[in-house]
Amino acid sequence: MMTQEPSYLGLGLYTIAEAAKILQLPVEKLRRWAKGYYYSTQDSQRQESSALLRHEYPELSEQGIITFIEMIELYLIAKFREYGVSMQMIRKVASRIASRHQTNHPFAVMGLRTDGRIIIGEMGQANEKEHSDHYLEELHNCQIVFDIAEQFLYPRVDFDGELINRFWPIGKDKGIICDPHRNFGQPIIDKNRVPTYPLYKMSIAGETPETIAWWYNIDVKSVQAAIEFEQLMAA
Repeated sequence: MMTQEPSYLGLGLYTIAEAAKILQLPVEKLRRWAKGYYYSTQDSQRQESSALLRHEYPELSEQGIITFIEMIELYLIAKFREYGVSMQMIRKVASRIASRHQTNHPFAVMGLRTDGRIIIGEMGQANEKEHSDHYLEELHNCQIVFDIAEQFLYPRVDFDGELINRFWPIGKDKGIICDPHRNFGQPIIDKNRVPTYPLYKMSIAGETPETIAWWYNIDVKSVQAAIEFEQLMAA
């Protein structure tokens, strides 16, 4: 009996190096978080630090490839670290959110916030009398708290239900998007699906944004945004 090959359509696939460029993060840091690593203790013992991601497609991970949702999780983890949240806390919270939401992608669920010490998640309305307020739960010890911190990265993402499903790497106002259902998740101009990289290649070949816009029948502003984004990735 033949086994059916897994379909990767709609996942968005990236090498860790590609993800690092899109996210503007160090590639080695992402590789360690995605795949885990070994380190030596003070008494020269070899210890393993396990991956922070819960890979649904280990065959891809073995080839150094991550999915769109895994790339977003790495971005969220980087933001938590930027705000001062410890790796120990991140691991504890990942386990708790995964259990609560029955998901393999705990850092891509809606409603996560941080105040720099803890990570908290929105838990719904307080009660019928206080319908305008939302409880937030301190996820590592289950204590209920009120609105500890503002959301800090959601202006760059869209949701489908509870999970992040689209990413705007340089902000929604620029119109550049990574959508796993379009162009295999590679960066494109949202309104006309044109990949950003060919526009950038024409630019470095000496073509003006106006000429490139004419060739692709798109507006000059979109061409300029694509070039700006690709220049950031190239840097």
